[in-house]
Amino acid sequence: GFAGASAGSHGPGGLDRSLNNSKGQYEMAGLEALGFALMTKGNQRFKLQDGIDLYEKGTIAPGDKQGLFKYGLKESKKDKSKGGGRKLLFMTSAAMKDIFGAQQTYESLWKVNGPLVQKAQAPACTPNKRELALKNFRKSIRDRMPATDAAHQKQLAVMQSCCTEIEDTDRPPKASSPLTLPLDGMGLWNVVAPR
Repeated sequence: GFAGASAGSHGPGGLDRSLNNSKGQYEMAGLEALGFALMTKGNQRFKLQDGIDLYEKGTIAPGDKQGLFKYGLKESKKDKSKGGGRKLLFMTSAAMKDIFGAQQTYESLWKVNGPLVQKAQAPACTPNKRELALKNFRKSIRDRMPATDAAHQKQLAVMQSCCTEIEDTDRPPKASSPLTLPLDGMGLWNVVAPR
């Protein structure tokens, strides 16, 4: 799953994050801006957002594990506030693998040089796409403040580091030492020594 951990949602790689709250919706929008197709693979492909919408409308009933699974979703144990018996929804491990490649945890997506940063730095990801992704990720971070426990604080720190790394993609590289034009036309550089 995605944003907003619920009690008892700890998986082998950290917290499951819910998709059907504001934080999860912002994060999904950011992932899509980077170019991730948020859908299951197989003979039939199902968009996670379609499953969330059907669940919220009641077309997929709370407790319908099969109905949710085909959309790459599973219910948490925690009721959604003002959710009329609905629960927070998480992304299944199978959907994580379909979308992000190798088996991932939600937390590992945000790590330095993880799948999000790699996608953001790929040539197909334009500065405008990165800007839109960062805008949505920052909204999710804002909605997470203040982080009330160690697990949420850790997730917030990992997300902030990831956003900084994505931002750095569009910053000009820092000059380490002044260079002059090539001395000859053969590409030899004259490095000016610091004084």
